[in-house]
Amino acid sequence: MNDHKQLLETIAGNIKAIRKDRGLTQEQLSELCRIKQSHISKIESGNQSLQLDTISTISNALDVPTRQLLVPNDPRQLLLLEKLACIEDLPLEERQAIERVIDMALLSIDKDRTRSEELDQLSRRGVSGLDRMKRYR
Repeated sequence: MNDHKQLLETIAGNIKAIRKDRGLTQEQLSELCRIKQSHISKIESGNQSLQLDTISTISNALDVPTRQLLVPNDPRQLLLLEKLACIEDLPLEERQAIERVIDMALLSIDKDRTRSEELDQLSRRGVSGLDRMKRYR
């Protein structure tokens, strides 16, 4: 799936979920937004491209920040966004220290992943377990 389609589906799902959470029908949301109900239906189905002002109008009607419509409605991702927002409020030196820690962790993960992939390749080529262990001492 391409990025544009995925974004449209994310926005569509978020609008529909928030609308339902607010106890609104598509007709009620269309009245709040001054947008035709058929247009709301197309938006919620993910089959309608959107302009930024339309997204803003809908987010205002639903009383949520615009970004809440744009990000996947995954609790882990929302928590990560909240943490990133807190980090953005820190002084520059503290932000840079946290960025270095994250970079080091990601680098370590990449190295582990690469090592694991190399060991898998050796195993597929028939290299014995003992020989593989010697290689990574």
